[in-house]
Amino acid sequence: MYMLSKIKKYVRHFLISLRNSNPRDISLWVGAPLTNFEFDRDKPCIHYSASQTKFEFLIQSPQFSLAPGVYEISLRGEITEGACSFGVLNVKSNSWVVTQPMCDLGGQSHVVVPIVQKQYLQLVISANNANSSGLVSGTLSRVMIENIGDRSAAASMISSQAEQTEHVRWRQEEQPKQLLKKLEADIMSRKRTDKSNHYALIEAAKIGYAARSAISVTLRDRFFVLVANAGDDSVTLLEREHVGGSLKRKCDLHFPEYCTPIDLQEIPVENDSLIGISFFHMQKVASAFGDTGYGTLSLNWILERTKSDQTIQVDKSDIQILHTRDGFWGARNSTIVCGGNLGRWLAVADRDASSIWLFYQAPNDKDWRVSPQVLPLEDGFEPVGISGIVRGRKAIFYVAARLLPKLAVIEATSREEAKIISVVNTGGLSRSSISIGRFDETSALSLAIGLWGGDPTDVTTPYKGSIFCADISDEGALINYCWFDTGTNTTDVVAGDFDNDGFDELVVLNYGNGLNLEERSDLGSLQIFKKKAGIFKCISTFDLPTPRIGLVADFDGDGRDELGVTLFHEKRLVIIKYIQ
Repeated sequence: MYMLSKIKKYVRHFLISLRNSNPRDISLWVGAPLTNFEFDRDKPCIHYSASQTKFEFLIQSPQFSLAPGVYEISLRGEITEGACSFGVLNVKSNSWVVTQPMCDLGGQSHVVVPIVQKQYLQLVISANNANSSGLVSGTLSRVMIENIGDRSAAASMISSQAEQTEHVRWRQEEQPKQLLKKLEADIMSRKRTDKSNHYALIEAAKIGYAARSAISVTLRDRFFVLVANAGDDSVTLLEREHVGGSLKRKCDLHFPEYCTPIDLQEIPVENDSLIGISFFHMQKVASAFGDTGYGTLSLNWILERTKSDQTIQVDKSDIQILHTRDGFWGARNSTIVCGGNLGRWLAVADRDASSIWLFYQAPNDKDWRVSPQVLPLEDGFEPVGISGIVRGRKAIFYVAARLLPKLAVIEATSREEAKIISVVNTGGLSRSSISIGRFDETSALSLAIGLWGGDPTDVTTPYKGSIFCADISDEGALINYCWFDTGTNTTDVVAGDFDNDGFDELVVLNYGNGLNLEERSDLGSLQIFKKKAGIFKCISTFDLPTPRIGLVADFDGDGRDELGVTLFHEKRLVIIKYIQ
């Protein structure tokens, strides 16, 4: 009887321990010290919330073990604010088996876990706020664990994952090194793409990550290039050492995190140049900068600080703010049109609000008018590319849509009046700038824009790109449309007379694919087109990795323009020259 009593007691304790280690029972989950945690027995579900969190744990299951096999683990719940991740933690090694962002709004998040030997695990929901601030809250209502494979399937899956991990490591670490090594070798040899053309790589300067805009500025006989690096919230300032010399990195301007300086524009003023900056504010998290907007920095102010420091921290108080609005994903590309005695106009595309901010400055004024005219576009237009010219006594702006196959033509006068005068069907969606040039003797100015080839929000899929081109009439209207094919995911176009024949060549930047290095399978390319007998023909191609932005300037000071191209992942500004 005594032995039977001990056996019953052991079995009871064993069953209780099994219950207390069952992750499916959400009543056994616990909250982290900084988490507000409440178990609702009526529903049942867990309500959790926390503030001022970054990647900390929020709630976690009891520890449990799984035998060898393949398991699908699913959570059902709702994220009401912020962002969360769902992960499976190896208790012994204190390392993630797998982790991924959770689905929003009542969705079901699930992971597949292969196990070849018994492991002790824990399920964890953690905060995924990129900016370590703001509220995170949600509910958890159900946990499901299903065995979907045996030990053999788990071993095969782990082997496949190891191969994939090694391939990702190669793309992240080895491939960029190989590409830069090849780039340096091509520059040393001034390699040309083939014997019949005269374009060669001559230089590569280091810049920041994910460059999205570049401008050149000449101030008191000094030549500068500024590059906006949206990926690390910085602007790189390069200076040419002397005529015929190379570009050297002079300083980096670091802006508040997540304000995202994404576009630059030179605004000349007496004895100085103002650098106009679009602050896109990309992340949907709290930011030290605040709103999306447009502001300026004095180049003299920057140069004064480079005397003592090569890294300059820029605060919001250092920026002369011209305009802001609440929200995110706003100020994008900008352009300035100088009309002499008509004054000058500055236009900024507000992507998410589908509008244009139009600033005007009279000929004798030193300041822009206090607030811009905000010109609404069609809902869902999402303007990105913008450029402009003067026609008669008016400024004409051309604005390309990202999510509609459209290009709007806007007319502005010195009386500060602006209106949309026409909308053209471009035949495709675009994330390109707009380039205006004189491509042959049969036409005056023409406009070109790159078409992505598919959905511009999908950077992973390789799409066949193309170009929309049109002539510009004396009144500024677009006429004589044409299209021609280009490379993978055409992302930018620039016009410049590199061969000095009096007519511009059209340079097309084909991004390739991949927002990050792991996704990049098509490296992209650069194509140079010449208009001959009314047709654009490709005369040169460079296999440059992930080209993003083009810039035409006299980089070496010899009186002739060269082409600058930013490389998105390789963090370089490469210079291409026509060599006779």
